[in-house]
Amino acid sequence: MERKFNSLKNNSSTSLLFRITCRFVLYLFLQAGAFFMLYVSGNFQGFMDRTQNFLLLLCFFNLAVLFLFSAAGCIECVALRVLNNQRRYWLYFILFLLIALLSMGLVLFISALSFISGGLH
Repeated sequence: MERKFNSLKNNSSTSLLFRITCRFVLYLFLQAGAFFMLYVSGNFQGFMDRTQNFLLLLCFFNLAVLFLFSAAGCIECVALRVLNNQRRYWLYFILFLLIALLSMGLVLFISALSFISGGLH
């Protein structure tokens, strides 16, 4: 019985939380790209200003949540690297770190873009 449990334990190489975090980060990244593409296409198709500002707001919050979850993914990678002693978690760590930096840069860009699009009142 113990041998069977050990073989089942070795088959699951990553934790459920890590897999969920990876998938959620991928989902948020693709959703942010879709929101930004809607914003860009709305500029050419003549969307209303309120719609454009709403798309920027959605993209802003999406990227902020993406930053939080990619930072959590970095922490998970470090913990799993220490616990499991597998090198592939360093690759995931670098990927999560790049996504976190990219999302923070895009948050700053979108906040500046929404400030500029608001105009001077």
